Amino acid sequence: MAVSSPEYLFLEILKIVKKKIRVSLVHYLNSAPLGWAFLHGPFRDIFEIIPSSPARCADQLKSGEADIGLIPSIEYQRIPDLQIIPGIAIASLAEVRSILLVKPRGKGTIASVAMDTTSRSSVVLAKVLLHEVLGIRPEFVPHAPDLDAMLKKCDAALLIGDAALAVDLEDYDATDLSEMWVRWRKKPFVFAFWACRADAPADPTHAAASSSRVANDCRFMSRSLVRPASMPEPDAAFIKAGVAAPDKRT
Repeated sequence: MAVSSPEYLFLEILKIVKKKIRVSLVHYLNSAPLGWAFLHGPFRDIFEIIPSSPARCADQLKSGEADIGLIPSIEYQRIPDLQIIPGIAIASLAEVRSILLVKPRGKGTIASVAMDTTSRSSVVLAKVLLHEVLGIRPEFVPHAPDLDAMLKKCDAALLIGDAALAVDLEDYDATDLSEMWVRWRKKPFVFAFWACRADAPADPTHAAASSSRVANDCRFMSRSLVRPASMPEPDAAFIKAGVAAPDKRT
């Protein structure tokens, strides 16, 4: 690491501050590249790592339990005074396999959907697509990510992350919501990005960006991770849906 690099200067600041920055890190497979350097690379043991679900990560950042977090994109408008770390995100340009609307094979009408409570961006995404693309308005039921239990209670289930990756697609009808979004809007979908609190003990943006660069250099990036030159503009339909019910964390 070059002496004049931003990462080096950041580490020197940390020595002066003498307080570990708390990083809320999503513990899903597709998030692993963004946290690699915090867990296994040059920032190992320098930060306090808090393994979290996406929804919990947002809560920790909002409450001050964490200084920096990999938050669902919909949460940016719900948490004041956040700083986005630019140029890196969990986003998609096509299908990703980890955001699925699942129903039993041959199931017709969808009157109810069990919604994975570990997600927030994906929940809003599902609602927008069901309303605007499929033209249906089912009942949405918050539920832990247990597919069997979800389908006993509802006609379909939204699953994200590792729970979605574990679904055997030969046993169910499954729709990849990322693919549906891209076909409809002709834009990428940004699921999550790094953000930090304004009152963090030191500016952690260099560390988060460097963590992602280290992972990329080591070729650990997943298919669902893209590094746009700039963050795609938020889509109006998605943001409107989130603003319409800011207090509904289903």
